[in-house]
Parts: sequence; structure tokens; C-alpha cells
Amino acid sequence: MPSRERRAHGFTLLEVVVTVAIVGILAALAAIGMQRFKPRANLSSSAAQLTALFNAARQNSLATGHDTVVMVFPQFQNPTGGTGRVVLYEDGNYNFFSTTASPNFSAFDPADPTTVAARGEVLETLDLPLNVTVGLGGIAAPTLAAPYNLIAAAACSFCASGGDGRGAVVFDPRGRAHFYTASGASLALWGGTVALQGPADMTGYRMVIVTSATGSVRAINNG
Repeated sequence: MPSRERRAHGFTLLEVVVTVAIVGILAALAAIGMQRFKPRANLSSSAAQLTALFNAARQNSLATGHDTVVMVFPQFQNPTGGTGRVVLYEDGNYNFFSTTASPNFSAFDPADPTTVAARGEVLETLDLPLNVTVGLGGIAAPTLAAPYNLIAAAACSFCASGGDGRGAVVFDPRGRAHFYTASGASLALWGGTVALQGPADMTGYRMVIVTSATGSVRAINNG
């Protein structure tokens, strides 16, 4: 019987082109998925850092016996290209909110936190990344459930309505929280909230709640 020659099988040019095209499509779909996931990841990461910063402030006040301040600057254009800066400051002299102290909270320059170094210590600075800002993500301010129902929630419930929108939370040596929009008397609040939102096409927020009586910190998510 005549022998049959085995012919080596390879890939044709058409098969190679089709395979490369499929790989390219899958890579493009993966890239699109990652781009959609990144803003939500940035928002969740920033909210986690903000929550940790508030908890660290309270723990520092209990451990050192010094007032510890969390300053929020919602409109500050930070060096990362984002909008918003949060500064954690230990007020060893207990007078950062005195109208006669210099510098004080009203005169504090968020672009140069070291200006208060002689009177205390800047412990940490958190700059919000691009597309993460202080806000509620297009959702109305919520009515908080008990035991937070006496707290009026907002994007930043203790921040000033004018100027650069600054606000501050002070944890005293007993861990209680006090809220300020400027130097002088504290605000009469049951507690305060700060919410972070993603880009305009992303609804929902990540909110940090701080109670005044105990200084407890809780994070909630919406969207």
C-alpha cells in the first residue's frame, strides 16, 4: 500500500489575525472595566483613609491628653490635582481656636501646614485624589437612623458656608468631639458628618459620622 505522508500542520495567516483581534478586543474590554472600577476604588480608599484619620485623632487625644484637631478644607486645590485636603493636628497649647492666638484656625493656611509647628504638631495630611471630592454624589442628605438620628447629615455638616468652606472637629482629652467653622465658640451640634463622592457620573457617597458626646466614629456607604 502506498504510504501517506504526514503533513505538518501550522497556523494560517488568517488564524493568526483572528486570534490577535480577539486578544485585542478582550484587552480593550478589560481596560474599560478597570477604568470604570478605578473611580469607585479611589472613593472607597479615600473614605477608608478619612475614617482612619478621625479614629487616629480620637485615639491621639486620649493617649496624649492634648486636643487633636481634624481640619477639613473641601475647596483646597491640592498638589495631586484633586480638590480637598484634611489635616490632623495636635494642639498642645489648647488654644488653636482662640481668636487672640496667632496663628489660629481662622488664619491657618492649608497650603503650608508647617506654619503651626511651633505651637503644636501636624500629624498627618490627607489629599483627596482626582475625581474624589466632598459631597453627596447627587443624593439628598440622608436622615440618619438611631442612635445618630439627632445629627443633621450633610456633605460637611460643620463646614463654613462661605470662604473656603473650612471646618474642624476637635477631640478633647476625654475623647469628646467639638465642631468649628472658624476660631471662637464651637458649634452646638449633636455630631457631624463628612461625605465623599466620586466623579459626576457616579452616584452615591461614603460618609463618616462623628458623635459629640463620645467622639465615636462610624462610616456608612450609599451607592
